[in-house]
Amino acid sequence: IYRFNSIFEMQKLSKLRDYIVTSNLKNIDVKVVATGNSNGKINFSNEGTGSSRVGDAINSNDVDLVKLDDFIEENPTLIKMDIEGAELDSLKGASLVIRTLKPKLAICIYHKPTDFYDIPKYLSTLVPEYKFKIRQHQKYFYDTVLYAYV
Repeated sequence: IYRFNSIFEMQKLSKLRDYIVTSNLKNIDVKVVATGNSNGKINFSNEGTGSSRVGDAINSNDVDLVKLDDFIEENPTLIKMDIEGAELDSLKGASLVIRTLKPKLAICIYHKPTDFYDIPKYLSTLVPEYKFKIRQHQKYFYDTVLYAYV
């Protein structure tokens, strides 16, 4: 699942699809959707900045919004999220997958001040046996990732 928001991002998406074909990679299906705690449509900005956001900006478009519980057809072993503050909502939309399959998780927790506490607390309610590690991949708080595993 790949979120995009600019011409540059669309070019990266095209290169990703080309790479999958030319490398003869199997079991990879690229979908352009947003993830959340419901199914429907959501308005995404398309201003060409380095990050995406929900909103009614001049350059915006509607994309499909999906719950991962209703969308995932395979059994994931890893779920990675860096989705600009929509992580907790998307995790709620994946509660059944997480509770039953217990995949490893790599979830960004720096977009909202409460993510650092709310996300591991929520995941603990789904899978009490999850162990957590936090890694800061940059010098500052950016790219702080919560890893959960059994």
